[in-house]
Amino acid sequence: MLSNDDLESLSELNIESIKKSSLKELNEIAVDFNLNIEDRMEKFLNTIYNPYYFLVNGTPVQITYNNHNNKTLDDCLYSYLNERKDKDN
Repeated sequence: MLSNDDLESLSELNIESIKKSSLKELNEIAVDFNLNIEDRMEKFLNTIYNPYYFLVNGTPVQITYNNHNNKTLDDCLYSYLNERKDKDN
């Protein structure tokens, strides 16, 4: 699992410095809903590698998280993976 320091370093990268070929297509990441949420999150992070930069329909996307609503990256991933579960079922 990526450490908080790893995530911090990944968040500070500049999208222009990242090769498009190194980014993962978000919609192609399989999620095993038989796993508990913690294992799903770990597998998702290991697969996408950098949750701040990825592709959506071939377009590079950079996302940022702010803390004005007191949500962490874990909270956001938890919500995303649960929404995917509801949508995929």
